[in-house]
Amino acid sequence: MILAWRLVEELERCVRAVRSQEGDFLLEVVVVVNGAPEAVQEAARRSAPDRLLVSETNLGYGGGCTLGIDAVDTDYVVLLNDDAVPEAGWLQALVGAAEADETIAAVSSLLLNDDGTIQEAGCRVVAHGATHPIAGGLTVEAAREAGLLVTHDVDYGSGAALLLRRSAVAAVGGFDKRYEPAYYEDVDLQFRLHLAGHRVVVEPSAVAVHSSGLSTAGSSTYYRDFLSSRALELFQERWAEVLERLPEASADAPGLAPVAEFGVAERPASRNDEPSVVFTGLEAEFERWAFERLAFADDRQRHTQDTLDLAARRQALAEVTQAELLRLRDELAHLRAQHRELGETANALRRRVDQFESNPVRRAARKALGRSN
Repeated sequence: MILAWRLVEELERCVRAVRSQEGDFLLEVVVVVNGAPEAVQEAARRSAPDRLLVSETNLGYGGGCTLGIDAVDTDYVVLLNDDAVPEAGWLQALVGAAEADETIAAVSSLLLNDDGTIQEAGCRVVAHGATHPIAGGLTVEAAREAGLLVTHDVDYGSGAALLLRRSAVAAVGGFDKRYEPAYYEDVDLQFRLHLAGHRVVVEPSAVAVHSSGLSTAGSSTYYRDFLSSRALELFQERWAEVLERLPEASADAPGLAPVAEFGVAERPASRNDEPSVVFTGLEAEFERWAFERLAFADDRQRHTQDTLDLAARRQALAEVTQAELLRLRDELAHLRAQHRELGETANALRRRVDQFESNPVRRAARKALGRSN
């Protein structure tokens, strides 16, 4: 199930890569056009999927995925971003991992960056809901030598290339609408799968190259800043009891997030049959957020200016103090020189007096005058 929104050539390349997959399965390619412009719709038609679903409005990531998931009746659904290109054997590896254990509800791919380095081999969640990509930034060889490229349980895997067991997803209520239009909906879903007793694993032999953020390029303030922070707050609110028990860094985590032990997530509300507009009220929320950020930026600017002014005054004072210190040092050196000079003069006078007093003529004269020494 490929969600199409802004990309054209990437979408067609993605569908071709999926079509080339071979394995012991029956494959149906579904493309969901999610409020996309005509150029993307034309690209979707040219790619000739088995099923093409078109939503005139953008339902967000979770809503668009749900539209595709609800339209099919299969054991598994594989979510794939249109900016991802799976390599040979990718789909068979995902299905094989899921078939190995019926308690596995989600299988994550090994995602690579365009330069061949690892984007993630599954992910960990750490304190405050921060996410940490396992092996992120490493070469494949380095990650393999570190023992990171083996099938293992993870907190969650990116929805960019993720196999889901449909029955397990349906049982926990699917994607939660409150996260729409984007971010943390895949993390939340997999936390709820953990809570229901299912496993989430990464299968490193299922490899896909993912040009992360390509769809949202040019909209970083709205998507990467506003929506991601908004979704994080929702996630923190729901999973607070779990998150407060997590370490600050992934390296310090002894195991998976203790979702099953401390999770208290409620089941998402049922979706209406008719797609709803998920952005209602979001424009006003974004406006408030933007003004708050602007006010915060103004405060920071004033604080920074005050700090610079204080630093300038301190520097000026320091320069004056330094000049005074140098003057005092010069004066002290001059006084010490005078002291040495006066001391030398006094010593010379004392020697002259001693010489005068010890002169024999002086002593004879003093004796003749009846004076004692």
